[in-house]
Amino acid sequence: SEAKYRTDAAFLANELIGQMWAERATITIDYTAPDDWADRVANTLPGGTGSVAVSVDPNTTPLLRTTVTVQWTVPGNPTHQFVSVAQINGAGAI
Repeated sequence: SEAKYRTDAAFLANELIGQMWAERATITIDYTAPDDWADRVANTLPGGTGSVAVSVDPNTTPLLRTTVTVQWTVPGNPTHQFVSVAQINGAGAI
């Protein structure tokens, strides 16, 4: 079951990154994950939570860097986390 949870976490993180790419003109450093995505994380993974942080990539402008973190906790086990980082080319105002 741990492998399934890792797979689900990777899918959810990549789903949000894909959505951000599709809406890249509106992405800013103040971006927050949509409620429906956070709900899917909570409903898919035990104790699941998800977050996103957007920052200016210091190496390349005008790219924004997004870090999506998905966490889950199986009762009686430590918290697990999957982190995915992507650059969003053509993102909106910084």
